Amino acid sequence: MVIKGYGVVLRRIHLNDLELIRKWRNSDKIRRRMFHRKHITKAQQIQWFHQINNEKNNYFIIENNNIAVGLINGGEIDWIKNITGNGGIFIWENDQTDDLTALKASILITDCGFYLGMKMNYIKVLKNNTNAILYNKMLGYKVDHQFQHPKLLQYFLTPEAYFESTSLLRKKVLTSNEIEIVVSTSYDNSTQKILQRMNEMNISRYNHIKLSFL
Repeated sequence: MVIKGYGVVLRRIHLNDLELIRKWRNSDKIRRRMFHRKHITKAQQIQWFHQINNEKNNYFIIENNNIAVGLINGGEIDWIKNITGNGGIFIWENDQTDDLTALKASILITDCGFYLGMKMNYIKVLKNNTNAILYNKMLGYKVDHQFQHPKLLQYFLTPEAYFESTSLLRKKVLTSNEIEIVVSTSYDNSTQKILQRMNEMNISRYNHIKLSFL
């Protein structure tokens, strides 16, 4: 599955992407911003892929001008309660992309989640990661004071807070509101779930969202 919009492309990860992701996830500039900082082996990466390659997790390579520049995800999805339990993003090709790529990718995946009926998103951030905290507050995330952890903060996001907080950002950053979701006719269970939810939410009522099949 591929999601196109706002000047970026989100492509669901597959086995061929694992070594690229592992390379950058193990790099010092990425690893030091993560809670889990141990070196990831090839076997561990494959095991991780099989754990997240399902309808409860959506991990995407971020592409800018046909170059893979980062990874973004909405994971631990509860399709009954309509909650995304955790999300994250990291950009590795800073020299290949503009400073707005992460923001565009974040808005694109969050928009799609809320269009598909999500009522709440949660994220976890290191307490000393000031940039990530400010970034997510800009999107409308609020701290969850009930969550207690020595090193992590948890934030939550509602559709109302999100669309209000990003209304001005959209005018400044996005040149178009068009979204295209492209799926293969031999789609897997995760894509099937999204197609089912698109039908349930009558996503076709949004004129700026297009569904295509390969």
